[in-house]
Amino acid sequence: MPPRPRLRIGLIGLGAISRFYLAALERAPSLHLAAVCDRDPDALSPLRGRVPCYLDHRELLAEGGLDAVVVCAPNHMHAPLCRDVLAAGLPVCVEKPLATLPADGAALQAEARLRKITLFTAFHRRYNRPVRALVDRLPAGVPVTAVRVRYLERIEEHIGRDSWYLDPGRCGGGCVADNGPNAFDLVRVLLGPVSVSGASIARDAAGVDRRALVRLHSPGGAAAAVELDWSYAGERHGRLGASGRRPHRLRRHARRLPRVQGIAVARVRGRAGGLRAAGARRRGPGGRGRARRPRAGGRGLPGRARGAAGRGTGAAEPG
Repeated sequence: MPPRPRLRIGLIGLGAISRFYLAALERAPSLHLAAVCDRDPDALSPLRGRVPCYLDHRELLAEGGLDAVVVCAPNHMHAPLCRDVLAAGLPVCVEKPLATLPADGAALQAEARLRKITLFTAFHRRYNRPVRALVDRLPAGVPVTAVRVRYLERIEEHIGRDSWYLDPGRCGGGCVADNGPNAFDLVRVLLGPVSVSGASIARDAAGVDRRALVRLHSPGGAAAAVELDWSYAGERHGRLGASGRRPHRLRRHARRLPRVQGIAVARVRGRAGGLRAAGARRRGPGGRGRARRPRAGGRGLPGRARGAAGRGTGAAEPG
């Protein structure tokens, strides 16, 4: 039986996040990087001579020869770029958020359904091995009633030349618009559909939200807290432990749980016993020590389980 042809992928946007897609495309035997596009000629320079390069995404789409497109452009460009890709009849994987305005996200979802074309938002955290291991190893029959997700980083250490992250008009906000979608998606993976109960947000002088605490709840009464911080000196590392009414079973179970780096699913508590974070420490400038809650304006911010891997295929997932 002859091997299946590799899928030809076009990549639009060569900013800080694109390197992860480029590395994945190089490793995946079933995928082939067929074209790239960026408005900055310097961003295209490392790829010239290796793959067709374009300054205008419309030229890339008009050239043909693609099976799907990945969009890694600044957030405010996600909606118009996805609209053009769908109009070209191509499936699209877009970095979160799908759009910076709810109306634009809904319009893209409707367009994808009308055309019966895949529109996939890249909520990559749900596919991370430590997160999948946590979800897979939750005790059977124990409903999750509380979740805490922390996404703590100093944003300037990660964005390289992509200054648009610090422009609310292009980013769609700040930590809530950019890190929030991945954190909220993890809550949905563990609790299912949720609604916002309340939020406290600290913005800098430019109007960028740098710290936030968002509380959510599920229809069944489960609670979640999402802590976001773009001014954190050293990313949080979490270690998961266990406590509950069945400690002999849960401790044995917890020894198999992985360390979660960068983003900590810090509390998952069940009615009949549960899992919670233990020994979460700060590592970074200043050395070791117990992590502190992020502070905003001088005040400390108050500090079902299986998500389908294909969720979002065929329809938009609002970011």
